[in-house]
Amino acid sequence: MIEIGIMKIKSVENFTFEECREYLNQNPNGTERAAVEDRMNTILKQNAYTKEQEDKHKRLEQNQYENDVKWIDIKQFLANRKYRKFSGLKNLFFALLLSAIFLILASEYYCNTDHYIMEEYSSEQARCTSGIESLLLYIEALV
Repeated sequence: MIEIGIMKIKSVENFTFEECREYLNQNPNGTERAAVEDRMNTILKQNAYTKEQEDKHKRLEQNQYENDVKWIDIKQFLANRKYRKFSGLKNLFFALLLSAIFLILASEYYCNTDHYIMEEYSSEQARCTSGIESLLLYIEALV
């Protein structure tokens, strides 16, 4: 870059692609046309080389990822891992089922046994009982 007073003159080797295109549009028969076209070609070759290197790098990364993956049959996976489908879901289902059965049995016990009312309200009576009867009396008071 050459400085002349306040004005700065840029050499053709420092032109960007857009500046080359602008120069060729403004000076179709300019004396530096060949040098500007050479600069454009150089920039295009550099861009193509950079793109090619990036593509090559991406392909290498992809190959590394693919080499890390091991494909096996689902039957082999189940045999190797002794994996049971939905085991957590089954456990949750059985826990809920057992809880429901326990509450039904506790309700039957509560309904079929005698209770002596010590107070007017069941919430007051619940303070004088213990265990499952207390829980069921509190539930009845809430309803």
